Amino acid sequence: PHQIGIAGYRKAPRIIRNTIRTIAPDGLFWVVLDQNKRARYPRAKRANGTIYHYGHCRSVTKMNEKLRQVGKYWGSKHDTFEGYGNIDLAEIRTFSGNHPAVMKEWIDHEAEKVFKQTNGYILSKRDIRNRIRFWIETKLNVEISKKHFTRLD
Repeated sequence: PHQIGIAGYRKAPRIIRNTIRTIAPDGLFWVVLDQNKRARYPRAKRANGTIYHYGHCRSVTKMNEKLRQVGKYWGSKHDTFEGYGNIDLAEIRTFSGNHPAVMKEWIDHEAEKVFKQTNGYILSKRDIRNRIRFWIETKLNVEISKKHFTRLD
């Protein structure tokens, strides 16, 4: 819980007016259905809110339990989860902020405490693309992660 992953979606719409028909095609982002026929990304304004996602912080035991439970809905059996070590260290940054108070007990008792990369980890093509993106973002002081929305501001 003292690290943060930076490779995923860093900005995304999280509140959508309930009068707008939407779907979440793969559960990661929203798509607006115009006249129930055409799909498009939602138009969004910045709310300046911060959302913390703790889904990949649970202990190995709790992650195995979660995978077993959701596997029955997806019709698949998951391999035993061994840990979070198959992550490129370039995607991890130290978290120096404060966690929301409501998460304190969970972090103390449920979260995985130590991250250790798997011995012999080999970078994937995605890891290499991310490293190039991180380098460009650092050099040009821009953020070029994937956006699943059209900015209005």
